[in-house]
Amino acid sequence: MIAKRLEVISELVAHSRCTADIGTDHGIVPLKLIDSHRADKVIATDVSAPSLNKTQKKVAINHLGSKIITRLGNGLDPINKNECDTIIIAGMGGLLIKDILNRGVNKIKNATLILQPMNNAHFVRMFLEFSDYKITKEMIVFENNHYYQIIVAEPGNMKIDDPIDYWVGCKSARKSDAVFENFIKSLISKQKEIIHYTKNQPTANARRKIIQTKNIICMLEETLK
Repeated sequence: MIAKRLEVISELVAHSRCTADIGTDHGIVPLKLIDSHRADKVIATDVSAPSLNKTQKKVAINHLGSKIITRLGNGLDPINKNECDTIIIAGMGGLLIKDILNRGVNKIKNATLILQPMNNAHFVRMFLEFSDYKITKEMIVFENNHYYQIIVAEPGNMKIDDPIDYWVGCKSARKSDAVFENFIKSLISKQKEIIHYTKNQPTANARRKIIQTKNIICMLEETLK
């Protein structure tokens, strides 16, 4: 059974001529995209030869060699310029996703980006803001006791005015539902834990940390109003 976050990522692909799945791992998303007719062709890449070999076996078993092309390589290196209209990068840290996009910036100019950072999502949003991309949809998936942020971006311009949006998603693109509310509450709880473990440290750095953390809590609470 496909993981919920991968299901959501697959469903975010509109009809695509060619989708790239960067860091495909076991090739779950490419198989789903072809099976659901959301993509005519998928290029599945991975830096790991053993992982890519698992994908190749699945492709062969399902007789999809003409629709799913596997390529070994780092980041966007295996993808040609303007080859894909949709690019998926999921299950990596936010800093790594930002670096992959930055190194392959000439290959993403006209593509829809579907990004799912495991952490540090703010770095991804900052990159998009200053790289002529506009975030069009923000989604949060709760699965296995973890909140996954999914970002969809299209070529365009945007300016993020509220600093907290870098962390929790652009207000204009996110959905304020029960999952989002619980996500914010979980972030507030984590910030309160920081205060709890810092308050007994008699240093100037600790006092500054507490002030900063309280400010973050206030900004997070504002998103719930």
